[in-house]
Amino acid sequence: MLAVSMLSVDVPARASLNLIASDDARQLLAEIPAVTIWDDPALLDLGQPAWKLWDIVRAQDDIGPTVASKLLAAKRPALLPCTTSTSRTRSSSDRAIGDSGNRSPQIQTLPR
Repeated sequence: MLAVSMLSVDVPARASLNLIASDDARQLLAEIPAVTIWDDPALLDLGQPAWKLWDIVRAQDDIGPTVASKLLAAKRPALLPCTTSTSRTRSSSDRAIGDSGNRSPQIQTLPR
C-alpha cells in the first residue's frame, strides 16, 4: 500500500485494511510466483491466482482498474504490469496470454 501511495495513488483506508486482513488475498499472492511475464505466460490466464486476486482487489469499494493494477504490480512487478485508462484503450483485451499462436505473447489487460 505504501509503494502505491508514493505514486500519488489514493488507496482508500477501508480497502487497504480489508486487503491486508484478507487471508484469501494473502494465499493467492503466495501462489503467484515472482517471475516475469515471459517465464510463464499461462500465469495470467483466466482462473489463475492472479485473476482471482484481481477480483478480490477490484471488489473493494473505490478501487478501480488503475489502482488495482498498481497494487498488484507493486507485489509482482515483472509479471503484473500497471495499466491505466490510456493503456487499456490502446491494447487488445480480446486475447489471453498464450493465445497468440506463433507470435509473441500479447499482454491482456485486466477487466474493468
